Amino acid sequence: MLAAAGMLDVRIGGESIPVFVPPYATANKTVHVPKSGPLDGNGRRSLYLKIRRNFYDPLLLVFDFPDRGKSVGKRLVTTTPAQALAMLNSEFVHHVSKSWGKSLANVDDAFLAAIGRMPSEKEREQFEPLFVLEDGPYHVAHLIFNHPDFLWIK
Repeated sequence: MLAAAGMLDVRIGGESIPVFVPPYATANKTVHVPKSGPLDGNGRRSLYLKIRRNFYDPLLLVFDFPDRGKSVGKRLVTTTPAQALAMLNSEFVHHVSKSWGKSLANVDDAFLAAIGRMPSEKEREQFEPLFVLEDGPYHVAHLIFNHPDFLWIK
């Protein structure tokens, strides 16, 4: 998502970025709560996120982020309803969609950046009326992040 939106920081190396700690994760107790990092991880790959045992990125966890307390020789690969719900409701996905939507010029640019192809005629008919509405580019970006061709390698 960060790469498609032009928000990915591709630098190699550097300091770890503290993981974003949502307010609900603290249960109104600030004892042993790490300093929260930015929602988008400063545009860095998840490799650079500073993970603590009890504070992790919930979006990464739903997409089979390895257990922080164990050695993992092979990553799990699952498909669950929770993944679809996370893509629809994640604060991170909405943040990136809003940022990317502000820079989108048209539906064709969105499809090319995220999916690597032009939209079909049917897709164009569905997306273009939405694109011209207020907040339309944000909604188009969010829909494209949930498009099967974005989510799945064929």
